[in-house]
Amino acid sequence: MNAPNSPPPRPFAPANAERVWREFLLALDALPPGARAALLLHALFQASAEDIARLIGEPAPACRAHLADARAQALARVAEWRGSATP
Repeated sequence: MNAPNSPPPRPFAPANAERVWREFLLALDALPPGARAALLLHALFQASAEDIARLIGEPAPACRAHLADARAQALARVAEWRGSATP
């Protein structure tokens, strides 16, 4: 409950959530299929490189490389968003 003189809570801004979601999808789409699959399996399901290797049919070292590349690309994309964010 708000104090009598405090401003009301800010409403949820769906436009911002939609923009973030759109940027997230663009970032995923920019990844090669193996890197995209590895990143999602690891991030969402906590799959190990060995598990990912079995699922996508690539060697575990290749899956580790996919994860490293995907993380680097995702971090670069987030850095771009931060640089272009407006208050």
